[in-house]
Amino acid sequence: MTITIDKFSFKFPFTPYPQQLQYMGDLLHTLKKSQNAALEAQTGFGKTLCVICVCSQFINQCQTLKRKLMMSEQLSDTDIYFIKSTNLFNGVQIAENKQAIPSIPFEQIFIPKLIYTSRTHSQLQQVSRVMKSLAVPHVTLGSRQQYCANDECKKFATKMNLSLNQCCLNFQRLGNCIMNQALNIQAAVEELKIKQQNSMDFEDYYSYSKHEFVCPYYLAKASIDTQSTVLSPYNYIINTQENQTLLSNNIVIMDEAHNIPGVCCEEFSTQFHFSDVEDSFIAIQYINALILHQKDKTIGKVSDIEKMTCDQGIVQNIQDFLKSLYFNLKELIQDNIQTFNLKADFNTKNYVTTNFFDILKKVDLSTFRIDMLQGLDQLDFYLNQSQERQSFKVQSRLQYISAIVQIFCACKEISPNFQQFGVIIEKSEQIKKVQVKDHKSTPAILKKYDQQLRQQRTSDIFDSITINIVCYSPDVATSIITKQKPLSIIATSGTLSPLQNLSEEFCLQFQKIESYPHVCKSTNVNSIIISSHSQIPIVGSFQNRTSSSYINSINYLVQNTQSHFQKGGALIFFQSYAAMNSFKQNTKTLGLFFEQKGVEENKIEFARFQNQINNQQQAIMCCVFNGKFSEGVDFYDQQCRLVACISIPFAAALSSQLQEKMKYFDRFSKVKGRVWYELQAFRSVNQACGRAIRHADDFGEILLFDQRFEKNKHMMSKWVSQNIQIQSCEQWAQSGWLNQKIQEYVPKQTKQPSCQLEIQNNSNQLQNIKYPQQTFYKSEFMQKLKQPTIQMSVFQKFAFKLQIKNEIVKILNKQQNDELTQLIKEQNKDQIQIFSQQLSDDVKEMIRALLE
Repeated sequence: MTITIDKFSFKFPFTPYPQQLQYMGDLLHTLKKSQNAALEAQTGFGKTLCVICVCSQFINQCQTLKRKLMMSEQLSDTDIYFIKSTNLFNGVQIAENKQAIPSIPFEQIFIPKLIYTSRTHSQLQQVSRVMKSLAVPHVTLGSRQQYCANDECKKFATKMNLSLNQCCLNFQRLGNCIMNQALNIQAAVEELKIKQQNSMDFEDYYSYSKHEFVCPYYLAKASIDTQSTVLSPYNYIINTQENQTLLSNNIVIMDEAHNIPGVCCEEFSTQFHFSDVEDSFIAIQYINALILHQKDKTIGKVSDIEKMTCDQGIVQNIQDFLKSLYFNLKELIQDNIQTFNLKADFNTKNYVTTNFFDILKKVDLSTFRIDMLQGLDQLDFYLNQSQERQSFKVQSRLQYISAIVQIFCACKEISPNFQQFGVIIEKSEQIKKVQVKDHKSTPAILKKYDQQLRQQRTSDIFDSITINIVCYSPDVATSIITKQKPLSIIATSGTLSPLQNLSEEFCLQFQKIESYPHVCKSTNVNSIIISSHSQIPIVGSFQNRTSSSYINSINYLVQNTQSHFQKGGALIFFQSYAAMNSFKQNTKTLGLFFEQKGVEENKIEFARFQNQINNQQQAIMCCVFNGKFSEGVDFYDQQCRLVACISIPFAAALSSQLQEKMKYFDRFSKVKGRVWYELQAFRSVNQACGRAIRHADDFGEILLFDQRFEKNKHMMSKWVSQNIQIQSCEQWAQSGWLNQKIQEYVPKQTKQPSCQLEIQNNSNQLQNIKYPQQTFYKSEFMQKLKQPTIQMSVFQKFAFKLQIKNEIVKILNKQQNDELTQLIKEQNKDQIQIFSQQLSDDVKEMIRALLE
């Protein structure tokens, strides 16, 4: 159906609720005024659908108007109203004949893109599916971990303990990644653009790329310019290397925005051990010697020697930096060695330093930032060229240094005085050092050099030292976003409350901050503060958690939850894993499920929980605030009828990082440290409460198990606090609200809003895509087959055989020879020789090279 708000019309798949109309109206007004907004709407509200429908039509309208202006077409009254009410067209005046008079060339009017961001790839995949159902063309940016379609590259990375990024770049350097061919990628971009098949979700896009031997990772990056909508994880838009102009003049949507401050700080924080610096310093000297050794062996091309000399200079820059970092850091620790008394508890002694950044100020990072990062890649290259397997052990240490260098460089650029950063040096369990061991193929010169390097190692006293570089303010990251001057920033989430001081907390100026009523009826939510048990106040403070009365009250709650309703699910949230495990050890209640730290173990536990509910039984899952079940899992209908929040999840007050961050807020922010501390805790509670209500017809009970909630009702989301009651454990246990609701509940057979109205079905169109032709440099490749491989390194042999295998599979796919294709993949020598008799001589030669 067509919805009209302020003379702006767009398609919507069903009749919207009044709350949704208000949400979309505020969103539209924000876009027209090129402002920023923070919009809170609970899970099940339909935020994603509302945002996509309004933003995509806003962009379409801007494109249509620009075309009309450039073609000097007469404008309608609706067009004129849109132009006058939208900042984007500020330079356009309207004549009496309803034609535009430009004060700037119409070509310079910038049409925005929609940059839709979220925290995880799984969340983006859900958004991608909605966009596909709405036929909205888009591309999803992702990491190599999500997008790499080269199975052999992934296997090699795992085998050699390399990061996938490193392995990908190494494959490219040697020209052995069949997936990443520039001509094929560009052809795919143009093909998708011409055929307008871009309304594919993540799975369609990945399948298309893999089918055509086109790298999904690089195809996505190459498709940005041709798309009006781009999906991206948060870290991509705040990464100074990846993102340069992506956000400029565009609409930026931050979905699940309650994560933004934390993600921004995490992106510019890091942890490393002193032994990592030490081993990396040793490793880079080792690699420098290796380059010199290879340089001495090089005979022939002058260009090879010149290249090694150039690379050696880059490596020398890194070595100088690590040397400065290593010796200055060692001196800093020695000066404060009494703080780390050997007899002290390893986990309690730490030292907050302000002198650490003086080390960095002695190093001119700005002059060789790019060289250093490129140099780290060059180290990977030389290590992979080497036939010495121990090189890969050295290489793992360089990954730490790469992260450290990037963060240091970003810090220096954004915060020259490092004001938003702190360093906490702490004592932890001793770290086992990775040493470069002798190998039978190691040249004598390197063996001798390696022995000298081992003697440089410090005493074991330094092995227990961990350095934490902590970013205290999201401003470090959000400034990267705002410097690009996006048209509008829309932060939306189900859990932005408490809303006070939101702009200061996010370090973003929001002209509009609004929380919308839930689409669920207020009579379907029963919110209760459980304040006492046996006339004893319930206070889950750190000092009171181990008291017998508090433990008994929790056991009473859980036991009565089992008898409170007959079927369906309940979630009981604890402050931490430690608190949950303490309850697990003390409780006599049977039949409970518990959130697991391990991913696979947690999947199994959740499957058992769901299975019990599907069998029309009751199931209770004990979980943790900010854990795996607090966000991203859809507890639909009977999977969650009750949420119990055991106390308030305040972070550990004795944490040095927390204390220093609160001091930072006290000194530099309008949001004082204690206020920020409380905001984080209550936002976690609001997030957990949202698990109970997932759509307009849903119902559930919310239990806030702590007397302190009475004085903090204003910190709760409106839909939770509007009709909240205060009861004792005994009063709640005798109530029958939830059981009555379950008895009355009759599941509706109507399907949930799935965006199917007035939407084209593109499922069959994918079958008609004409894929771009692959370019096969036959003569060069066949010539390379005849070259001996004895001089190749392990990596070169592996990559070369992978290229052969990919070429064979590509040819057999064109010939639809599925049986032989499978044999090639399995490298079944006997069967391959039988089935390959009818193939051309070239293919036989390739198979021979593969199997030798």
